[in-house]
Amino acid sequence: MSVPFSDHPRWPAGYVVRPMRVEDIAAVLAVERLSLPTPWKAKGYRHELTTNKLAHYWVLVVAGQLVGYAGYWLVGPEAQISIIALHPDQQGRGLGTLLLLHILADVAGQGATEATLEVRRSNIVARKLYTAHGFLEVGLRQGYYKDTGEDAILMTLNMAADDFSARWQKQYTRLSGRLSGEGL
Repeated sequence: MSVPFSDHPRWPAGYVVRPMRVEDIAAVLAVERLSLPTPWKAKGYRHELTTNKLAHYWVLVVAGQLVGYAGYWLVGPEAQISIIALHPDQQGRGLGTLLLLHILADVAGQGATEATLEVRRSNIVARKLYTAHGFLEVGLRQGYYKDTGEDAILMTLNMAADDFSARWQKQYTRLSGRLSGEGL
């Protein structure tokens, strides 16, 4: 069962998740330089936004400031999550979960039945996030990350599972209540 994107609930006041635009690239790169070991170049994002028909990118704006972003490629019934990144000052507040839930709602609304991603073996925080939201570790890509030669853990989520919609709604409700309590 999927969560139709048109039925996607609004996020708490002060939080906006919207499609990434070309004019967001400079702010995205500023966050990326602080949060990732090997940042992309502007032309990579420009290509994704203007040429790659499979690519879908979103930004998270909190109190008027771009603080995170996420992206995926939709290939048939599978969504390949390519990036979720937050400004280091915003980490640990549930905003990575907000971006992940947004992507999952979006891809489910487009008919995807599976989501996959790679994550650095050493990124325990991200692995815990994905596992908490139903992703399973299903494989290993040895030497996947060219910058360090680190292995990637391949994770997948079966979005066709009977409990996906109920689990998604429960996670969203919990997060929404937590973020609303921050008083932005």
